[in-house]
Amino acid sequence: MKRNNAKKLSTLICLVLTLVIAMTAMFVVTASAAEATATLTFDSNKSNRTSFSTSKQVWEQNGIVFTNNKGSGINVADYGAPVRLYKGSSISIEAPGNITEIVFKCASGYVLSTTGASTSGTTVTVKLDGTSDTYTISSLSAQVRLNSLEVTYTETNCAHSKTTTITNDATCTENGSIVTKCDACGFKTAEEVIPAPGHNYINGVCDVCGAEKPAGYELVSDVSTLKAGYKIVIVATGANKALGTTQNTNNRSTADVTKGNGVVTFGDDVEVITLEKGASEGTFAFKATAGYLYASGTGNHLRSQDNVDANASWTITIANGVATIESSADVSQNLIRHNSNNNIFSCYASGQNDVSIYKLPVVEPEQPDVPDCQHTNKTTTTNPAKCESDGSTVVTCADCGEELSHDIIPATGHLNVTTTTVESTCSKNGSITVTCDDCGATLGSESLDKAAHTYNSEDVCTVCGFDKNDQGFSGKYYFFAIRSSGNYYAMTNSLGTASTKRYQARDAETSDPASIPDSITSDEADISAIFVLEKQEDETYLIYAAGLEENNYLGWTSENSGTFVAKENALQLTVEQTKDGLFNIHFTASDAERYLALNGTAGNNYFAWYKSGQKQDLTFTSIVDPEENPDQPGGSEPDMPGDDNGAEPDCYHEPRFVGANVNIGDSLTLKVFLDICEHDDISKYNIVFTMNERTVTAAAIDEAPAGHLFVLDGITPQCMGDNIRIQVTKGGAVINGMTVSNYSIKTNLVALLEDYPDDEKLHQLVYDTLAYGAAAQKYCGYKTNALVNAGYEALASTYEQPADTHTLSARADGATASFKSAAVEFGDYNTILIKINATDVTNFKLMFGEVELELGYAGDDVYYAFTDAISALNLKSSYTFTLYENGTAVQTLTYSVNDYASRKWNDAEMGALVKALYGYGVSAETYTAK
Repeated sequence: MKRNNAKKLSTLICLVLTLVIAMTAMFVVTASAAEATATLTFDSNKSNRTSFSTSKQVWEQNGIVFTNNKGSGINVADYGAPVRLYKGSSISIEAPGNITEIVFKCASGYVLSTTGASTSGTTVTVKLDGTSDTYTISSLSAQVRLNSLEVTYTETNCAHSKTTTITNDATCTENGSIVTKCDACGFKTAEEVIPAPGHNYINGVCDVCGAEKPAGYELVSDVSTLKAGYKIVIVATGANKALGTTQNTNNRSTADVTKGNGVVTFGDDVEVITLEKGASEGTFAFKATAGYLYASGTGNHLRSQDNVDANASWTITIANGVATIESSADVSQNLIRHNSNNNIFSCYASGQNDVSIYKLPVVEPEQPDVPDCQHTNKTTTTNPAKCESDGSTVVTCADCGEELSHDIIPATGHLNVTTTTVESTCSKNGSITVTCDDCGATLGSESLDKAAHTYNSEDVCTVCGFDKNDQGFSGKYYFFAIRSSGNYYAMTNSLGTASTKRYQARDAETSDPASIPDSITSDEADISAIFVLEKQEDETYLIYAAGLEENNYLGWTSENSGTFVAKENALQLTVEQTKDGLFNIHFTASDAERYLALNGTAGNNYFAWYKSGQKQDLTFTSIVDPEENPDQPGGSEPDMPGDDNGAEPDCYHEPRFVGANVNIGDSLTLKVFLDICEHDDISKYNIVFTMNERTVTAAAIDEAPAGHLFVLDGITPQCMGDNIRIQVTKGGAVINGMTVSNYSIKTNLVALLEDYPDDEKLHQLVYDTLAYGAAAQKYCGYKTNALVNAGYEALASTYEQPADTHTLSARADGATASFKSAAVEFGDYNTILIKINATDVTNFKLMFGEVELELGYAGDDVYYAFTDAISALNLKSSYTFTLYENGTAVQTLTYSVNDYASRKWNDAEMGALVKALYGYGVSAETYTAK
């Protein structure tokens, strides 16, 4: 905002103060015969400014040096601005030896209290003694700006021919001086500072002045003085703030300290850390009240945990009292620093504010003088060498225990070994195993291939009975599964775009088992859902997707992730038919038996490899080729373009964009629709989405009335404004003219406001979605200078804090486990995190409705589990979690995402994010219900 500069500012020491009016004046020096005239102007073109920073401004003219020390931490927005004065600022004036007095003019009614200056009337007279003087501004209630200053100064013509030198001795804490003054006029012609030497403490008392050594923690300047067992505090180097005892979600609070003479004192809210040995040599662990401080590797988070690992081990270096505290883990945000803007301590890669370490003074006990032992009585101990470990011969003194010598006996190696061979059969692999007879260690093992079957004339193995002609379940199928409520879903060959790969499922739009046929002809089938079973001679099956040309066999990576691989890497699967006529497909993984199953949670439409639970009983629908069954409908050979019995297609057109929309289900998803000619080969078309450093190639996964659908999912809310490039390819080549270079979730949402001007509920959903994205940007510190809701901030919904409606039942008598906590994890989708207290979960299972959750070990007798994604439409839905012990329910918890939002509603770090998420969920539900 521009302000009126018409008023005159009176003085440096006495100022007319207001925040809405910037004052102007001239540093005008008027004179008589004994005076001189000059003008000092604090102008924006810097003509007479010699220094300018966020802490100091210096002007010089006519030998007068004016310094405005604003103090650290002052953020100057525009360096062209004039002087800014703040309460507590100090003003220094240095003048030539012939200037003995400066008079500052002040506007009537405004007086500043200063040191060494008269404040009566409307002028301030400053007496100078030839060097420099400092004045502290103490009565300002807010900052004031001045463009110039009007000053009168007086010169003296004294030659200072006779002088006197006075020595003021330094004390322990205050500097002394050697001052030379003119006997005639009192002008200070020279001054030399005698530095204060500081206290010399002996047994806690200064032997110079008798002052007692202050109680408190001492600044550590040499890291070698730190040892395990010492008590320390971590303090901001340039502020009176220490790392506090309050553990926020992702960082630590600050607490006030008092500094002085290299010592800090503080209250109970400062975290006193006990040093322990870290996980690796040369590192320390920081044992705090809530556990060991660690760098999480997620953003700039500093958290607490119960064990010491690489993340909770720190290297310390110290230079000039400034400590560098660095995590030994391979994480980017690895330095403990002080963030003055957010008033926290956390982990950063660089920047922020330095820290120092202060330790509790430790008096090492004096060691009594003990006569040197002559080691006249010696004991020799021999530890025999083993196969893989050295032995030793150790000589010690029986009197004092000192080790006098230590000779190594090298390990013997495995001298006596046995090789055991188990011959293969046609139904079982053989093996060769080498073991050590001395220590029992297995030195090596090798699996032998199964032996070949021995077939008779009817192709039946005479050893195991395998019938070469029995192809079992070999053939082409659809795989269907149904949840306890809802429709049937068919598995497809799309893995989706999430980092955890799963086989995407297509809604069959029926819940009636009678509507799922036993077989269909191939010309009616969707090739993306056809899977082929191939029986192997060991009676397992390989399964491949008919719609993929290569690397199309079912494979597995880890957890429940599925993938497609080359035939040589395919899973060897067991296929079993149940008594109900359904089928199980499973294999033995490294961690458990895993089943191909439909996820049991509504909205999670994919198949994956699950240990148990989910929907693993599959319905097989055979795909029958027409030529193999001409009696079936469609059994005659179909007409093909170009055949003699067929006609050329009536039309053929190039693909074209139909449109795009944003899906707000489990995660933010961009859907792009193409119109592709029905006579074209749709399987050759893909859309390549590029967003930031992520590239996803999507195939058409559905045909809707609007066109063929291509999907980019897994978009995090903080990336709503990020550019997405859309390229249409055919056979791997980009189609000319089919590239959209600048698109984003925000672009799509804002366009809806113009396309549907009268849809108020849609508009509110757009505003609240953008607000959620902006809140996520702020929470993550991601592109906060370009918030996605810029211009729409005031249009987002505001709500009262929702009620926390979660319920927790009492734990059953005799139960050995219980619920510990519930929270929400944020990402490209939101999920609920459950923790339970248990020493062992062998006999326990945790159910999420009808779905069993996999439990992971968090440490210190705590286990955890995540649900699948929670849709934006289900944020208020209360989910029931049931803890079973030996098949009996021992405790239940009902919980929702909105319960978490209620708990964090006013949280300093999470509050804004959960409020935005809540509004986003309410608007999404309102819109879909209209």
